[in-house]
Amino acid sequence: MYPRIVPVAGPILSERAVAASYNPHARLGLLRSISDNAMTRSFATYAKSNSKSVLAARFLSKLALALLILAATALSSSASQSDVYIGQSASGAADGSSCANQLAASFFNSGSNWGNGGTQIGPGTTVHLCGTITSALNAQGSGANGNTITIQWEKGASLSVCNSTAALQVSTKSYFTIDLGGNSAAITCPNNGTGLGSGTNAVGISANGNWMSHIEIRNGTIGPLYKYSCCGSDGLNSVAISLFGGTNNHFHDLILNNANQGFSFQLGNNISSSGNEINNNNCASTIGRCIDYSNGDGSNVTDTAGKIHDNDITFGDGWYSGGGDFTHLESIRSFNYGGSNSNDHIVGELIYNNYIHGNSTGDATSFIFIPEGLSSCSSNSTLSAKIYNNLMVLTGGGGPGDGFIFTQDCEHTLEIYNNTIDGKNNSQMICMEIEGSQTTVTFKNNICENVQTMIYNAHAGPTLIADTNNYFNVGTHGSNGWYWQGQEYETLQAWQAATGQDKNSVTVNPGLNADYTIPAGSAVAGLGVNLTSLAALDLDESKPITVGPGAESASTVARLGSGNWDLGAYSTGLQSSNPPPTPLAPPTGLAVLSVQ
Repeated sequence: MYPRIVPVAGPILSERAVAASYNPHARLGLLRSISDNAMTRSFATYAKSNSKSVLAARFLSKLALALLILAATALSSSASQSDVYIGQSASGAADGSSCANQLAASFFNSGSNWGNGGTQIGPGTTVHLCGTITSALNAQGSGANGNTITIQWEKGASLSVCNSTAALQVSTKSYFTIDLGGNSAAITCPNNGTGLGSGTNAVGISANGNWMSHIEIRNGTIGPLYKYSCCGSDGLNSVAISLFGGTNNHFHDLILNNANQGFSFQLGNNISSSGNEINNNNCASTIGRCIDYSNGDGSNVTDTAGKIHDNDITFGDGWYSGGGDFTHLESIRSFNYGGSNSNDHIVGELIYNNYIHGNSTGDATSFIFIPEGLSSCSSNSTLSAKIYNNLMVLTGGGGPGDGFIFTQDCEHTLEIYNNTIDGKNNSQMICMEIEGSQTTVTFKNNICENVQTMIYNAHAGPTLIADTNNYFNVGTHGSNGWYWQGQEYETLQAWQAATGQDKNSVTVNPGLNADYTIPAGSAVAGLGVNLTSLAALDLDESKPITVGPGAESASTVARLGSGNWDLGAYSTGLQSSNPPPTPLAPPTGLAVLSVQ
């Protein structure tokens, strides 16, 4: 099918013009006719009025004709069709013009149907998915910069596929928009899981062990893929979205449930990537690990400016097996596996504005987990990240064994600012744990309350820069307020005296509201250092009250451009209401003496 020319007003493009729009040869003839009858006539009239311009008129007429021929040639070149409708089986006229006349899923999976032809899927095509599709879909081509391929779920459409490779495969593909249509079961593997009809390690969308780039996935629910029941090692490779690196991928406004992992963003060998973003998603507690943004066991990996933000994550409590740690349970993991010659670098990662909450009754690790797999440190493997404006709350039950924020091994540079952390008086909870050596952690403007241990480290080596934090209700179950390189400090004063850290930190009751915002006049208002100079994205604003799908426009409160900041994830936006120190009272009982 050739692209159709839309008739314009006037008598020139009549029935013959419309007919010519389906035939490139007729179209070219029509354009010649138009130029001969209209443009030449116009120039001839002009020439009669000015005989000296005859040659110029003829030249311009020929030039106009040449330009029209070039335009006709461009129009006669094939272009991908704009819309095609796909279902499980062909129906109606089977011409792909609507869901009633859909093509079969096999059309999508055939390479001969991808390209720039008028009946092919290619740049600019929107593929509409209709009804329930039970065949895995495998993209056979890519879109183009500024002209993506869109895969659009129609209302009620579902890709109901139990496939360990993926229900939708976009291996080594680029420039796609994948819109799940807001559907509640856009991708699912029914009756699959522990003790159910099947036990497939189902995957939702995947690059099949390869990369994908410039791919946006948005707006709908992936899951259930694998319904897990304690306490086996089954289902560990079930993943909602899986890829091994790529550039400018954007995954947002998704709801994920019932899979071992939500986003598995592993960086494969010899990958250089940047600008990937995971935001405004919701991970249910039936997801074991919501976000894994790691280099895996790849080598020669460089990733820059990855962003993980504004996600609503319920801590995955179900994926464990008694004392058998079949999967590490974390909400967000950024794992630089590394090796002495691996040359792996994750640079400038931003983790901010996330709400992580829930409890753990199993073998869990941490809310935010940033380890490295090296037994010895090497500058060939580095990770730098800023972690800020996150709200992390333990809602009951047991706590992860490695606390809220955990970093391990070496060559990490972490900056941790303006987070609010509440351990709910759990006897296991640690605000931040640092292990290993050659790691530098800056820890400022945080509120950490109701935990057993504020900062924990059992090994020599790491560098800590901590100040202007509020540690409230520390060590509520006994000792270990701070534990550093084998030495225990039960009070802030003892910690300050021994380490020189947290010189301007306090242990006051912040008096937070039920939603963890700071009321005007809070004891922690204005106690933080101003971090405007860092120019970190959204650090100069508070965390939005609402995060997750659809909350991109949620209101925030700006932090002060000058003057001290409030502590924690939220800001009052006001100058500190803390009163200045009370001045000394004037002396009493004095008399005025006159001197002669």
